[in-house]
Amino acid sequence: MKFEWITNWDEVWNDNFIHQWNEWMDKSKTAHVFFNPDVAKVWVDTFMPIRDIKPMFCIAKYNNTTIFLPLILWRKNWKNAFIKSIIPLGYSDYDYHDPIIIGDEINMNLFWEKLIDNIYKNFSYDEFFIDGIYNNNLIDKNVFFKSDIAPYIDLRCFNTFDDFLMSLKSKARNDYKRQLKRLSEIGNIEYKVFLLEEKTEAINELNDMLYFHSKRWPNAYKAPYYHFNLINNLLDKNLLHFSTLKLNNTTISWNLSFKYKKKFYFYMPAYNEKYNKYSPGKLIMFLSLKDSIEKNFLIYDLLKGAENYKKQLPVIENDLFNLYIKNTNLLSIFKFKINSFKRLIK
Repeated sequence: MKFEWITNWDEVWNDNFIHQWNEWMDKSKTAHVFFNPDVAKVWVDTFMPIRDIKPMFCIAKYNNTTIFLPLILWRKNWKNAFIKSIIPLGYSDYDYHDPIIIGDEINMNLFWEKLIDNIYKNFSYDEFFIDGIYNNNLIDKNVFFKSDIAPYIDLRCFNTFDDFLMSLKSKARNDYKRQLKRLSEIGNIEYKVFLLEEKTEAINELNDMLYFHSKRWPNAYKAPYYHFNLINNLLDKNLLHFSTLKLNNTTISWNLSFKYKKKFYFYMPAYNEKYNKYSPGKLIMFLSLKDSIEKNFLIYDLLKGAENYKKQLPVIENDLFNLYIKNTNLLSIFKFKINSFKRLIK
């Protein structure tokens, strides 16, 4: 297995490499939206001003197979003892980090073994962490550990949204219909999916969405301008779904999600807590499910997490795995001890 590494941002964003990257994504059966080059660039452009990050884009070739895995070398600051971390592009903001496999299927255990060895020999780092590895059939359980589940709905099972509703237990199905009826008795309900050219209106809605999301999840970190950059850069590329549910011209819930290769990724919902008794978050999810079925999407991906609302849906669950390796040299050990001490005295 031969490895090539891209470690310069100018080379990453070179037109020829972007063309190659897009070609790999088009040909790969394992391609997911989070490693799409346009989606990747939004994350990089957001974090470069606030983090010391450099590319470590891995290209591994073995017989007729190419494996592409965009990694990042993150040099942390003094608050984190200057630890150097190798992380996947997108890190905690993106749910999946599966390598992009082009060509013949191979035993991926070989790839991970050779990758870890290559990184150890050629790069200076303190820790190597990668999460969101989806295909558990390709992973050596001695190297990776199960971290989460990733439920999804196979939309190919349903010809219509009514078919989907009939697949639910009566309690979940009746609750959806009941809440819509309750809202309609109060006033006019409008579900809007923003079009490619409606960036300005979408960004105006995003301000309110982020306000209510922060109220609901006050400790969730949001990088400055990240979600604005998503809309600015991805809405007109047909990679982003942004929708609202209004009651009498007041927005009661929002849905910011991704879409790619006929797959819908339910990414970031939010709702106005004043309307909590009407389940506005669940309603906008169901409406996006309806929209996805009508547009012939193949998969509705609920992303990682075992939240209760997902268990009420006809989901298929796949395991997610993490890899975490600490360098055992003396300097790395010293950094980790300093970092642990800093956390203790906070």
